[in-house]
Amino acid sequence: MTKPCPIYSASLSRYQSPEIEMKTTRVAIPMSVISAFMLSGISGLMYQVCWQRLLFTNFGVDVHSVTVLVSAFMAGLGIGGWAGGRIADKAGRWCLHVFVGVELALCLLGLISHRAILWVGEVTPLDSMWLPGMVNFILLLPPTFLMGMTLPLLTTYFAKNKSEVGSAIGGLYTINTVGAAAGVVFAGFIAFNFMTIADVIRVAALGNFIVAIGMVIYLSKEKA
Repeated sequence: MTKPCPIYSASLSRYQSPEIEMKTTRVAIPMSVISAFMLSGISGLMYQVCWQRLLFTNFGVDVHSVTVLVSAFMAGLGIGGWAGGRIADKAGRWCLHVFVGVELALCLLGLISHRAILWVGEVTPLDSMWLPGMVNFILLLPPTFLMGMTLPLLTTYFAKNKSEVGSAIGGLYTINTVGAAAGVVFAGFIAFNFMTIADVIRVAALGNFIVAIGMVIYLSKEKA
C-alpha cells in the first residue's frame, strides 16, 4: 500500500474515515481572517524581495543569491508545513493561538534579518561562495519554517470535519498566494521607490504584528 504524503497528514488524521465517504462542504472563513492571512502573504514575499537584494550585496552575483534564497524558502516552507501539521493535530482548537505566536515570531525574526544578513557578509570570506551561502541558508530557515506552519494551523482550526478540509486548504492557500503576489508587486515596483530595504522590512514586520493583533481580537470576539 502506498504511504500517504506526510505533509498535513498529521493535522488531517482525525478526519480520516475509510468506511464513510462524505461530500465536500464549503468552509465559511470570516473576512477578518481572510484579510489577515492575505496580509501575512504580503509580508512574506516582501521579506523575500528584500532578502534577495541583501544577499546580492553579499555575493555580488545574482544567481547565487537567488539559489540560496529559493532553496531556503522551499526547504523552510516544506519542513514548516510538515511540522505545522503535527503541531496542529496536537493543538486542536488552540491552533489559532499558535498561529498568533508564529506571526509574532516572524515579526521579530524579520526585524533582525536585515542586520543579520549584512553581518554575515561582513564576517565571511569574500573569496568563497560556499560559506556565506550555507550560513545565509541556515539564517533564513527559521522565518521560512514559520511561514510554512501557517497554512496547516489555519486549516485545522477552520475545518471542523473531513468534508471541509479541501475547501479550507484551497481557500486559505488562494488567499495567501494572492497576498504573496501583491507583496512582490508592492515591494519591487512601489516601496523601493520611496523606502530603503530596512524600511521595507519594517513594513513587512508591521504586517505580521497587525496579523497577530487582528487574530487576538478575533479570538476575543469568538469567545464572547
